[in-house]
Amino acid sequence: MKLYRHLLASYLLVCLIPFLLSLFTTLRLEQNIQNTILSDKESIAENIRWEIDQKLESAIRTAGILANDSTILSLTNVYTFSDAQSISQQDVIKLLNQTVEQQQSLTHTFVYFFRSGRLISNLRGYSEPIVDTYAKSLSIPYSVFNSLLQSSNDLYAVQPVMDTHGTPYLLVTYNLFSGDYRSKLACIGFLLRIPQNLVQWDDENSEVFLVQDGVKIYGSSLATQAIRQLSGNLQSSRLTLEGESYICSLQKSTQCTIYYGLLTKQSEYYASVRLLQQQIIFEIAIYILFSILAAVFFSRRTWSPFQKIINFVGSRRKEEAGFESFDSVQRAIQSLAEEKDLLENRLLQSHQQNCARYISRYLLGFSSDSSTLSQYIEDGQPYRLLLFSLIKPEGSEFFANVPQNRYAETLEMLYFAVRNILEEILLENRNGVSVMVEDCVVLAVQDTPSLGIPEEIALAVHTAEQALSLSIACYISPVCYHLSEGPVAWNQVQGLYRETGFWQKERQPGIWQVPLSEDSYAEDGYPGRIRALSLHLTEQNIPQAKADFEEILRHDLQGQPAELIRYRLIGMTELLAAYLPGSEDYLQKVMTPGPAEEKRQLLQEQFEKICAVCAPENEGSEVVPSPDKNAQWAVTVRQYIQDNYENPSLNASMIADHLGLSLSTLSRRYKSAAGHGVLDEIHLTRIQKAKELLQRGMTVRAAAEQTGYIESRAMIRAFKRYEGITPGQYVGKE
Repeated sequence: MKLYRHLLASYLLVCLIPFLLSLFTTLRLEQNIQNTILSDKESIAENIRWEIDQKLESAIRTAGILANDSTILSLTNVYTFSDAQSISQQDVIKLLNQTVEQQQSLTHTFVYFFRSGRLISNLRGYSEPIVDTYAKSLSIPYSVFNSLLQSSNDLYAVQPVMDTHGTPYLLVTYNLFSGDYRSKLACIGFLLRIPQNLVQWDDENSEVFLVQDGVKIYGSSLATQAIRQLSGNLQSSRLTLEGESYICSLQKSTQCTIYYGLLTKQSEYYASVRLLQQQIIFEIAIYILFSILAAVFFSRRTWSPFQKIINFVGSRRKEEAGFESFDSVQRAIQSLAEEKDLLENRLLQSHQQNCARYISRYLLGFSSDSSTLSQYIEDGQPYRLLLFSLIKPEGSEFFANVPQNRYAETLEMLYFAVRNILEEILLENRNGVSVMVEDCVVLAVQDTPSLGIPEEIALAVHTAEQALSLSIACYISPVCYHLSEGPVAWNQVQGLYRETGFWQKERQPGIWQVPLSEDSYAEDGYPGRIRALSLHLTEQNIPQAKADFEEILRHDLQGQPAELIRYRLIGMTELLAAYLPGSEDYLQKVMTPGPAEEKRQLLQEQFEKICAVCAPENEGSEVVPSPDKNAQWAVTVRQYIQDNYENPSLNASMIADHLGLSLSTLSRRYKSAAGHGVLDEIHLTRIQKAKELLQRGMTVRAAAEQTGYIESRAMIRAFKRYEGITPGQYVGKE
């Protein structure tokens, strides 16, 4: 009978606990719904930001394509339009009109030429004396319009502007500069009407507003009150406006300094919630009563057979539980192994997807962290970006009998096959990585004399085309010398890729290289002066190094776009850090936002310290670490690799952070001390450990897992690169 009471209690617990939890959850229903609404509105605000930013990004990319148009470029250096150039103006009008037709979010587009003072819109051209009539046609004061054109000195900018009727716009401007970046030649502009893009998000309970630098640029008086309450702290929160509670959700644009806001009334959602609470509480009370009755009934019905089972078990000798046969043991082990393989494959796919996502975000400019790319490319080692695109794959034999709903899956398999072929040929004997970015296969490939561009790439493309009966186009970036140049190279190669398919132009198969600008490798340009400075510092020729440094300050670090100056300041600071141990903190200071003049003074201070160390009175001192100290420092790097080689995420960036150095400084110093790069040292350590494991009879896959390789194929490629044979051949030779 005691067991029966326990059984009844168990039934009651099983029935009552869920309902009591439901009652507790119901009492907290209002708070839960409030949190859900907040999360939902955050998601809607994120969607607003994403949609508008996509349109802004598309406008900026389109402006970049237009900036390379030969007709527009031919008019940038003209001071007075001739008859032939007036005819060219009609071609520009046609081009801008096509742009507005294709970009539905744009209301107006124009090109302003600073030297001639002429403005060309998508409807007509305006000579310098009547440019103000174009501003009047937009209902924008000419002084405001002209100020926006003249004030932007960056490559591109997004600025709000209000017409005389109170309609707000976003003005996207893209500047074309002279070869020395000292003056603006032209400005390509697009206007996006804000209400046209945001009205779909407004309703009786919600309102969208835009804020820039703490000032409302779109929204009602309610938005003005919300901004005043936020007081510059632009974070999502709950506000009380005009006596009512509102949820304020904010998202910062990734393209400019604008914040997208969404105000939502709370009261509309809670009017019916309380009625719902009362109904649910009443229903739960009925369910609890029914559960108690059901528990009593079923416990009585269960007691009789359960008592017979107890008596039967009590009359038998107790035995330990175990497997019935050897076959059952074998099946259990096989099932466990299958689950282990499945879990490992999922972890591998997750790691590969994460790596691909981080690299893609870095190349696209959404992240400044190059650590993931440094797992595959050595900083300081020249490399190129290769973009491969399939030409009309839907017309190939692969899609002949494929139903429409399987096209995406088939296309994914096709790209997977192309990546495998390209990796086998282009990454077999060199460092590099392949990822999918948008609808393209992108390879970051170490550039060596044996690469044979474009011969070896042509072989890879030809092999893939023959194997898969497809046409492929390949776009090659210029040579990059540092990981920091990856996003710039991506913009160049992607610009060429998009240009070939612009205006429904047929994209042609073949190999296309990004054309170099005229002064890219000019000895008298910035690259030449940087090489000369590095050479003279290495030779400790301080007078000549000072002359080089003064030339760079005078010609390359002032009077140019802010983004270009910042990029060059960081590069100069990294260069000087290699000649002055302990000066890595300068790089952190230069990368911190601040006035350009302050950054130039930091650079000057860093250079003067180098000159002081190398001055005649310090002739015996060394700019770089002594051989003994350098060797000891290299031993520290090797020891760190020995301790962490099993970590798949180990890369040069991780080691640089551990030692408190920049990535470039680590790469230069280690190569100077060891004769090879940090990435090479990681591979050599892993291969040596893999050899030991293979000699013990371990499989290639298991050895790869225990030595930090993401997959066995990566270890096989590294084996062939450094040992000249595959792991299987190595085991056979042993």
